Amino acid sequence: MVHFIAVLLVSALGADLNGISHDPSEEISEKIGLEYQLLSDGSIPTPQHKRVDTFHQKTTIQKRPSYPPVKDLSKSTCSSPEDVSLGFVGDLLMHGPVQEKGYRLRDFKSLWPKWLPLFRSLDILYGNLELPVAPGISKAMTFQKDPGPIFDNFVYSGYPLFNIHPIFLDHLAESGFKVLSTANNHALDRGTIGVERTIDHLINSRISFIGTRYRNAPWEPFTITRAKSVQIAWVACTSILNIPDRDHVVAHCDRDRLQLLALIAELSKKYEAVIVTPHWGQENQDLPTAEQLHLAHQFIEAGALAVVGAHPHVLQPIERVITDKRQRLIAYSLGNFIANNPRLKQKASMVLMICLSTKGSKVSIAEGRVIPAYIRNRTGNVMDIENMPIDEDVLNRDPWAREVYDHILTILGKTMNF
Repeated sequence: MVHFIAVLLVSALGADLNGISHDPSEEISEKIGLEYQLLSDGSIPTPQHKRVDTFHQKTTIQKRPSYPPVKDLSKSTCSSPEDVSLGFVGDLLMHGPVQEKGYRLRDFKSLWPKWLPLFRSLDILYGNLELPVAPGISKAMTFQKDPGPIFDNFVYSGYPLFNIHPIFLDHLAESGFKVLSTANNHALDRGTIGVERTIDHLINSRISFIGTRYRNAPWEPFTITRAKSVQIAWVACTSILNIPDRDHVVAHCDRDRLQLLALIAELSKKYEAVIVTPHWGQENQDLPTAEQLHLAHQFIEAGALAVVGAHPHVLQPIERVITDKRQRLIAYSLGNFIANNPRLKQKASMVLMICLSTKGSKVSIAEGRVIPAYIRNRTGNVMDIENMPIDEDVLNRDPWAREVYDHILTILGKTMNF
C-alpha cells in the first residue's frame, strides 16, 4: 500500500445507521490502516465532539472552523492563469417539480443562474447526470409518441423512474458542462435502450460521457479531455443499480473492479491525470462507508489523481492523500446540485474547484476550494427552485440557508480550502 497522509475532513463524524454514537475512526483505521486527523481542532474526535443524529440537532463541536461566505464568484477560479481549472458538481437529480420549472421557462439554466459566469469560465465542468435522456420511452417501458418538452409524468417523469427531454442536455452544454457521468443507479430507468438514447443525445450535445456504452460496444467507461495541453482521463462506475444490467452497458464498481483498477493504472501511464467518479455509498449518510473508503484508496493506489463521488444526496467528507510527492484528493460525496429532496441537509450543496498545475515534472493539484451552495425549494412554488451560492445576502435573508451553511462547515471542516 502506498504511503499517504489521509485527512478525514469532517467535524460531524458519528451517527451510524441506528443513530448510535460511536467512533468510526476505530473501524476505519482497523479496516483501511489510515491515520486520520480532524482538521477543525487537530485531533481525532471523541463522540461528544461529533454526534449529529439529525440535521436540526445542535452539534457539540467545540471548534467549528470559520469560513467566509461567497463574495465574488469571479475570484473563485485558479490563482495562476496557467493552471487548468476544473469544477465539479454533484447529482443532477431531476425530480418532477425541478423538470416543471425548466420546461415552463424552456430554460433549465434558470435552475442555477448565479453560477453561469463561473461555470463558463472553467476549463472543464463535470456533473453526475442521474437520469436517462430517452425520448419516446415511457416509465412503463413502452414506446410512445414523444410529447415534447413537457413534464407529462409518463414519458418524461421524476422519481422513481426518471427521464428527461434532450433540451436539458443542450442547456447543460450552454451552462459550460463538458463531462457527465452516466453510471448511476438510475442509468437503466428506461432500460438498455434508454442508456443508448442517452448516449446518442450526449453526442449530439457535444458533452463527453463516462460510465456507459452501447450494447456490444467495447468496454471503455472513460473519456479523454484536453485543456491547456493537459490530457485528463475520466473514469466512472456505479456500485448501485435499481434495475438489472443484463446487457452490461453500465460500468459497475464491484463487478468490474479488477478491470477498472487495471484501466486506471494503464490510463495513469498515458495521460497527465486520471479522475474517477464512482457512484456509491448509502443515501442520506454523512459518513462514507468502509467500502467507500477501501475502494477510494484502491483507485488512488492504481493511479487516480482525484476521486469524486456521488449518490448519498448529502455532503460527505473530503480527504487529501499525499503520495509520490503529489497531493491527491477524495471527495466522497458532493451531495445534490439540483433536486427536490425535502430534508435540509439534502439542500446543502457545493461546487468543488480543483486547479491542476503543470509546473513540476508531473501534473499535480496546486490548490482547491469548496464553494458552498444552497438548493432553495421550500416555498412549494416550483418556480422558486434554484441552486445558489451562499453569500452574505442569502445568509441574511434565509434562516434555512444559515442552517445549511452551518451543516456544510460541520461536514467539511477546514477543507473548504486546500
